Amino acid sequence: YDELLKACSGYIADKFSVPLADVSKHRILQLLQEKAVPPPIQLDLAKVWAYCEEGLFSGVTAGRPEDDTIYETGVKVLSELENLLVK
Repeated sequence: YDELLKACSGYIADKFSVPLADVSKHRILQLLQEKAVPPPIQLDLAKVWAYCEEGLFSGVTAGRPEDDTIYETGVKVLSELENLLVK
């Protein structure tokens, strides 16, 4: 959970030139809205973020059935953002 959350937050911090300390789910969604990122991508990123936070802070161990799906969604979202933000 930690690695996926770090990948998402690091990517956003880099792409939007935001200090990593200022990156939160709320701030990320605000930045994505400002860049007119389609709502489904925003929603997917919010789901990944919430799932990872739950895993980190609730003491849930890795290996939940949804882990692979969340990882794949995270990779997909970052790829889609890269395609959108490069234009």
